[in-house]
Amino acid sequence: MPASIVVVLREPLLAGKTAEGLVKAGYHAIAIPTSMKALIALEAAKDIELLITSAHFPDRQPNGLALARMTRRRRPELKVIFANGPEIQPFVSHDGAFIPTPTTPDTIVELADRMMRNAA
Repeated sequence: MPASIVVVLREPLLAGKTAEGLVKAGYHAIAIPTSMKALIALEAAKDIELLITSAHFPDRQPNGLALARMTRRRRPELKVIFANGPEIQPFVSHDGAFIPTPTTPDTIVELADRMMRNAA
């Protein structure tokens, strides 16, 4: 998978618009529609620097924290942004940055850009 940023959010429209914004900002980004598909793609990924994810997904899909931790087993340098309701922040704040929802693609892209620039 050529993407360096993977976006997997419960809201497909938000995920798609966020990935579009990241591409416009000069990043390689892809939106993946479900956390199960993301898990498969992340396991196969050779180049992933940032995961943008919801903490919870419907229908017994893996949660975002599980995606982050499973991906970090092979890529410990992975950065993560969680986008979810504010009540989730205490559970994920030690594993990445947090954006409370509802949010906008621009807000997510701005934080992602800051995180990617700080890594350079």
